[in-house]
Amino acid sequence: MTRMVLCITLLSMLAFLASCGDNGPTGPIGPIDPVDPVDPVDPPPPPEPVLTVDIDDTYGDRFKPVVVAVSYTLEDEPIEWTYETDLRAVRTDTGLLVYGNGDTYEGEVVINDSSFLVQLSSEPRCERVGVNTDCLGYTYRGSVDGQIYYGEEDDQIVEWELVILQYVRECDVPSDVAGLCDDLTDVEYVESRLLNYNRAMENSGVHARFVLKDYRYVDTTSLRTGRALVDYLGADIGLGLGATCPNTCGCAYAYATYSSPGFGWSVCGWDTDLHEMGHSIGLAHGPENSSNQASGYLFPEFGHGWMYNQCNSAGDLMSYNRSSNEFLNSKLLCPDEETYVTDRSYADSAYHLNRVRYDVSIVNDQFNEGTIEALRVVVPEQGTLILD
Repeated sequence: MTRMVLCITLLSMLAFLASCGDNGPTGPIGPIDPVDPVDPVDPPPPPEPVLTVDIDDTYGDRFKPVVVAVSYTLEDEPIEWTYETDLRAVRTDTGLLVYGNGDTYEGEVVINDSSFLVQLSSEPRCERVGVNTDCLGYTYRGSVDGQIYYGEEDDQIVEWELVILQYVRECDVPSDVAGLCDDLTDVEYVESRLLNYNRAMENSGVHARFVLKDYRYVDTTSLRTGRALVDYLGADIGLGLGATCPNTCGCAYAYATYSSPGFGWSVCGWDTDLHEMGHSIGLAHGPENSSNQASGYLFPEFGHGWMYNQCNSAGDLMSYNRSSNEFLNSKLLCPDEETYVTDRSYADSAYHLNRVRYDVSIVNDQFNEGTIEALRVVVPEQGTLILD
């Protein structure tokens, strides 16, 4: 029995070995092909910031700047940028405004690490094209260069830096400059007058506003000295209070050029103040004024007042109509919205002021970058004396 079990077991093992031999040749196993290693995948590069700069240098002068639009983003989100320049640049929410200095030249602005060139220029002017005619064909008695002019639709508001001199008989604290006091002054006394000046300018459609640069006491009543002191104090225009020429409400020299500030004395109220300052920058009473008739000193066709407007009984501030508190403007309508306040063919003092406003604003440095000049020793140019 035992032998039979052993035989069966041996036969089973032989059958198993025979079946294994059918799977292929016997012998040693050959080498296995190696598997190529997989290179690691590099991570994507970090996103780069994107700088976009667009330059509009249509003008680029002291009043209308080069506009530099700056966009600096990372993944479409705005990020902070920096700039460097020797030019007069003002940063805005959208970029830079770059102003010139009155000359034509090229300047550099560095934004982040990138350099950009901007073209700056002098202001456009309406020059004299005939013996007594400006570029628009109006009779004109000013300089050959004419006034700064950007076109009839230009309504940019400029600032006129104003110095007000208050006459006192004697300085408590004399200064080193003849006629000028170092006394403390009460600025509130003149602030209400400035509000009236600027309200009248706005209501008249005049695109200029007065900004008080200084209010000083003086012990002189001279028009020439007053003008020189205003120039010394670095203003574009000046006014004297508390004194005037004999038997007048005010007086001023009229000028048709703007190399030095205009100046006049006034003692009869804020409207007289504006009247005298108007004279000092070339406005006249008008050819039909009740007295002291005169046509414009710069623009004789319209640069003056008129006794009555075309709406009611009010006249121009430059006339002797005592109900006048505005400059007549040929672009403004009367309350009936059908008739214009005046016509430029005979009077348009507001248009005169708008034509000269840029030049008046740069009588002394528009941007206050220079030092105050010393009081002039030479006698200033003398205009036409007007007694009101």
